[in-house]
Amino acid sequence: MNLIAIAPELFDPDVHQLPTAGELLLAGAHVKIDFAGVAHPATDGGHADGIVIDASIKGDVVEVAVMGEQQADGGFYFAEILVMLVV
Repeated sequence: MNLIAIAPELFDPDVHQLPTAGELLLAGAHVKIDFAGVAHPATDGGHADGIVIDASIKGDVVEVAVMGEQQADGGFYFAEILVMLVV
């Protein structure tokens, strides 16, 4: 797996693939993406790859923001999302 960060508007489904939720992931959850491209909640104190933008159930694709920040209105600010390159 080749995990990279791109601006959301550069997402191309012929080139990029979003991670898959390994379980129910709520917006704002810090996640770690494994070698297979599956997002799991980051363990307490562990390194997180990013923050979930929208809630996803197990098996759904999930948008994960790099250094995302939740705003007071409940929305998220982020400049990049994590994707895998399709080989």
